[in-house]
Amino acid sequence: MALFIFPVHHFRPTQVSAAPVPQVISGGTNLNNDETVIQTDGGGRWAITYSGITLRSPFQQRLWDSWVSYLRGGARAVLCPILSLPTAPRPLAGGGAILRPSKLAANDDRFPTSVSYASPYIIATVIGDVAARATTMTLNVSQGARIEGGEKFEISGRGFVIERVLSRPSAQSATVIVSPPARAAIASGSPAIFDWPKVQAKAATGQTLAPDISFGRTATASRSASWRTSPMRTERMDIRVYRNADYCEDWQLNDNIGAPIDLTGCTLDLKIRANAGQGSIVAAATIDLHDPENGIFTVTIDGASLSSVAGAGEIIRLAYDLRVTYPDGIQAIPVAGHIILTPGVTY
Repeated sequence: MALFIFPVHHFRPTQVSAAPVPQVISGGTNLNNDETVIQTDGGGRWAITYSGITLRSPFQQRLWDSWVSYLRGGARAVLCPILSLPTAPRPLAGGGAILRPSKLAANDDRFPTSVSYASPYIIATVIGDVAARATTMTLNVSQGARIEGGEKFEISGRGFVIERVLSRPSAQSATVIVSPPARAAIASGSPAIFDWPKVQAKAATGQTLAPDISFGRTATASRSASWRTSPMRTERMDIRVYRNADYCEDWQLNDNIGAPIDLTGCTLDLKIRANAGQGSIVAAATIDLHDPENGIFTVTIDGASLSSVAGAGEIIRLAYDLRVTYPDGIQAIPVAGHIILTPGVTY
């Protein structure tokens, strides 16, 4: 089912903040008092805030309340416009004047799944295949100005910011560094949307979206809204392994909106220790990455490989995590938990 697009064009915020925000932790301070900062989310996630929204008409107020109900406090994902047209590579007329776009067209007035300018305004495509986790790509703008750096765009619901231009294969194309990295492989020829880019996001939790209503000759309401995209997070999952048998199951890694994570070119490791962060490795799983494009792989843990663990007649808890190493060297822990080592009966 196609995701609904938040109809921000009806709410007309006066201020918009939209940018990838990396999540970092401190890795400690050395003897020179230099702090090591570690990025933990594999490239950052988008944070979008619309401010200065005034709901002047009953239609706007009803529409806002409908969307507050639909969002379920941040439980549902939607497509959220970035509203970055002022910095996009807008087409120029003779003499350097910026051409104005046509009116926006939506396939539904309240809950659209398609919003774009009635006449194509900026047309751009990806040149060459882009691997998952890549931070460089080549873009060609067939209608619009050339790329300079700092522009924001969308490819299939994923947002990117152009950090800088590395080279120009032609007058209207550019090889660029982008952030965050591509979450999945991108095929050559994919549209790059600059004029009305959107990102898959959920309403940020903890905010009050109910409008503050003022009554005069007409009732007006004011409100702001914040959104966050979903990075890969570590999920907790315990695995039961019997001493007299093998654990063998297919796993699939999905992002927080349910889309499969492309693991092409990735290395997966699953190690087991008595306690997380200490002691020697007790055993390791065998991983068969047989459908990397859809994030599917088989995890096998040989029960006999855990025979050295004391307490043959008891249920023992061990620690494990699954580490994914992407082609660019970035590592993530999508799953972690306990191995519940259980005594067997049939030998």
